Amino acid sequence: MDIDGLPNDGVWKPVWSLRMPQRIRTFLWITLHQRHLTNAERFRQDIATSAMCSICYLDVEDLDHILRWVRVNVDASVNIADGKAAIGCLFLNDQGSWINFFVRDVGRCSVLIVELWAVQDGLAQAWTLGFRRVVIDSDCLEVIKILKQSYHALIGNNLVESILHLTQREWQVVFRHVSRYQNAISDRLAVVGRSSSRCGLLLPFPPDDLSAQVEEEKEQNAGEPVLTQDWHATANVVCFNLHIDPCG
Repeated sequence: MDIDGLPNDGVWKPVWSLRMPQRIRTFLWITLHQRHLTNAERFRQDIATSAMCSICYLDVEDLDHILRWVRVNVDASVNIADGKAAIGCLFLNDQGSWINFFVRDVGRCSVLIVELWAVQDGLAQAWTLGFRRVVIDSDCLEVIKILKQSYHALIGNNLVESILHLTQREWQVVFRHVSRYQNAISDRLAVVGRSSSRCGLLLPFPPDDLSAQVEEEKEQNAGEPVLTQDWHATANVVCFNLHIDPCG
């Protein structure tokens, strides 16, 4: 037994023989040994004033909490009259409760480009907020196909390359195509974004006119996991750093 009570050759040692990048093996080793410096651990060591998660403020930040999946619903809006575009991102925890909202004015661009900006901003904000297991939901099938590299539009585009570069960081990312109904709140957030700044605005609470809709969706999704057991069988899903091929 090692100092953590884990069999040396029964639990953590096989991790080093796995065929995956060294950084992933290191992460697994740290996880098995529960060495992540979470707020719960920092509070136990008297180096933090609270054990609560400093991002969602809804739960204690222990190992289980930081390894949960976070869902980010992203959408875009383009004003046909003046061509002004904006994006909206809705961050939800694994229980369907809101965490944060992000909106940003993108300027004038095409519908496809602004949908890609929504994905890029959703990823960038998720990384900044400290989430490392993220599901990005978009109702734009063309975007999912581009990221799946089965749709040859915008090959070499800087924005697409930026998104793909973000996915190569030390985290797990899943892109899914969802219906417009499932993306209704982020669609309305995108409309709000047209009156925001180019730098974007991170909102800790939903706008007043969306609060009821957020609570209603939470109740509808109560108990539903972020990723169902058969999620990998869905055609319009793209995964990064999961070390499986869910798309066949």
